[in-house]
Amino acid sequence: MENTGQNNSNTAFGDKISDTSSVPNPNTNEAGFQSANLNKKKDELFFSGNIGDDVSSYLNQVGGKASQFVEENPARPPETKTILKQSIVRTLKSDTEEAIKLERISLANIMLAEQKKKQKYPQIEQFADSQKSKKGLFLALSLFFVFAGIGAFYFNILKEKIATVPEKAPEITALIPSDHTTEFNLNASNGKELSASLSKIIIETETKPNSIENIYIFKNITSSEKGKELKKAATSEEFLSLVAIKAPGALIRSLKSEYMLGVRSSDGNHPFIILKTKSYENAFAGMLAWEKSIGKDLEQLFSVSGEIANRFEDILVKNKDARALRNFDGKIILVYSIPDKETILIATDTETLAELFDRVIRSRMVR
Repeated sequence: MENTGQNNSNTAFGDKISDTSSVPNPNTNEAGFQSANLNKKKDELFFSGNIGDDVSSYLNQVGGKASQFVEENPARPPETKTILKQSIVRTLKSDTEEAIKLERISLANIMLAEQKKKQKYPQIEQFADSQKSKKGLFLALSLFFVFAGIGAFYFNILKEKIATVPEKAPEITALIPSDHTTEFNLNASNGKELSASLSKIIIETETKPNSIENIYIFKNITSSEKGKELKKAATSEEFLSLVAIKAPGALIRSLKSEYMLGVRSSDGNHPFIILKTKSYENAFAGMLAWEKSIGKDLEQLFSVSGEIANRFEDILVKNKDARALRNFDGKIILVYSIPDKETILIATDTETLAELFDRVIRSRMVR
């Protein structure tokens, strides 16, 4: 009977133990409430007298551990856990936002500080800027005066050099190669005496045999250098208007300014004239028209002797066409030719005309 009661008591203990196994986990939110129920049931078992010493000792140990766990791990209110989770989730986002806010605040503080600095010291900055402007203006003015002085210096030197360079007299050139040159001042005689004066030079010129003398006719002009007089060659129009007053105007207008009056020395002095033309057709027509008076116009200049027949004829000189004027004795006293489209040759004999042909060709080769 005693064993049965003991078994019953054990069974009741087992049931009680089973009941204790249903105690909730102390980690849950109702840990404190369950611990209080456990202590209450323990007391009931003790006072009933149905448990042994070993079971009582075990219950004491279980109740102690439950109480210790409750004391060491008090339950947190639900609100605290929620707040903790929210704070952890917001940490990454909030850090970024706080950094941006701090950066903006820092930039704003820097700009504000700079603005205050400018407002505090405006006169110093303005003074510095004005000083820089004054220095730049002074430097620019200094450079201007330096370069102006250099320019004025070199301008005066150049002006002095130009003033000291004398004007050169025109170089005497001849249309064909010549062996000597005789100058004749056109201002020294008037129109009526010009032909006689030139004729005297032609007759009295002493040159080597088979040589050519160039008679350079010039006039004096006043230069810009202290009223100094210079020589200027007379033009073909000026020359013909004085020695051949009946030369056709069409012929004179067709001529270039260059010309040559010369003498060939061979068994006496033989005068000649070289003219350069701008228009072959006008020059040829003008020479044909001049045939009527050319003998009389050049009679004094060329010292033509004998009575002039006043009739030209065609001849050949070194296989070139020419027109010749004879006197009543049949002697050629004047001959002219146009060997090319820009040259007119006038002479007193065919030998001189032939020499002129050769020299004209040589002058072309030289040019």
